[in-house]
Amino acid sequence: MENCKAISVFFLLLNCLLGCGTTPHRPTNVPVSAVSTDRVFINCSVEESLRANRCAVYDGDSGEVQMLGLFKLSGAGREAKQAELRYAGFDGARIWLQDARSLNPVLLLEYAVPGMASRLTALAGKDALDCGRVTRNQNPKAASECARKAFADSKPFYVSYDREGWGGGYTVGFAGDTKGNLSFVEYMSERWPPQPHSEGARVSDDNHIRFGDCPKPPVLFDPGTGELVCIGSKE
Repeated sequence: MENCKAISVFFLLLNCLLGCGTTPHRPTNVPVSAVSTDRVFINCSVEESLRANRCAVYDGDSGEVQMLGLFKLSGAGREAKQAELRYAGFDGARIWLQDARSLNPVLLLEYAVPGMASRLTALAGKDALDCGRVTRNQNPKAASECARKAFADSKPFYVSYDREGWGGGYTVGFAGDTKGNLSFVEYMSERWPPQPHSEGARVSDDNHIRFGDCPKPPVLFDPGTGELVCIGSKE
């Protein structure tokens, strides 16, 4: 609890230092009901029938959506009431309130994946084909066909999929280079634990990104979901 209070106080002080006495620039796509705090805009409504809050977090400069979905109040298992929606900050995974509690995601419809694209392009190499990011509830067929064809033709490419789940954001991607190497990249809004070197995976971007080599010789395989996974060939 002391750590939660310290985090909340930090966000309050940072917000005051950055913005006290000034009117923040509001990107055109950010609704007027969104509140500016900690370099983001936060807009939450109370959904009593769902016992959750429907929240959107926007980047303070670009207005891009950082997180959109349903959230619940920490330690309560319910929605935050309107009087409790006093924002202190956003840490990339949850919305902090001024009373040191947080709104934690339970079902995300959209979220940003900082560091994912740059890691994929670094692994795929120069002029790699972007086969796209498949968001939740989007048909993966075109992106998967793009990736499989590029891999078969030994052309550099990358593709990623937002995985279905109840909770925070989780995205997995694959990058292939001209030498036939295939790598995986995984983003998690909650941080990955440190990875032992023996597991062949590394973490970056404040432990939100985990990446490594696919088994060799690598194969892109569709297990029946339309989304690809990488496996090692038995031949």
